[in-house]
Amino acid sequence: MSYDFLKAAHVASVLVFVGGLVLLLVANRITASATPGSTASLQKGVLRWDRRITSPALLLAWVFGIWIAVQSGAFSAPWLQLKLVLVVVLSALHGMLSGRLRRNNPAGPMRVQIQSIIVVAGLIGVAFLAVVKPF
Repeated sequence: MSYDFLKAAHVASVLVFVGGLVLLLVANRITASATPGSTASLQKGVLRWDRRITSPALLLAWVFGIWIAVQSGAFSAPWLQLKLVLVVVLSALHGMLSGRLRRNNPAGPMRVQIQSIIVVAGLIGVAFLAVVKPF
């Protein structure tokens, strides 16, 4: 499989994952400030989307990303190692957000705000490292 095809597949799956991650952030924010039980249909729909779209996109992003790194021999590059740390954090945050929504135990508004900052900062860091490859 060509490098360009792998890169395009990786970027596409990352974009779908990021959209789903933002959806989880918004759903957690809404359920944190809503009365209990009033957002059941929202939670159900978001969790269905997460299970069918976001989680497979995350898996594909990992598969294509690792495939690219193996094919290009970039695992020893410091920029990639730092990028992997950020990606692990974003993946873990995805699990935390979907788990909270599934258990109907949303984080408080302040925690959701901090998680939003982590997501945005992590995504900016990943994009910078992937494009610039500073070291």
